[in-house]
Amino acid sequence: MVALKETISLAKTISEAKIDADVKATTFEPQGKLFNFQSDCLGLGEESNHKKNK
Repeated sequence: MVALKETISLAKTISEAKIDADVKATTFEPQGKLFNFQSDCLGLGEESNHKKNK
């Protein structure tokens, strides 16, 4: 749910930005958050598989 909200926020920010530099500056933090969420999800999946295989 949090990742979905961040994605929507990112899309809104991009649509409001006037130039490429604005897009890069305003999307840096949300992109980092999304990357962290993806990493967390992958880690949870790997942990789940590891426990399942024990």
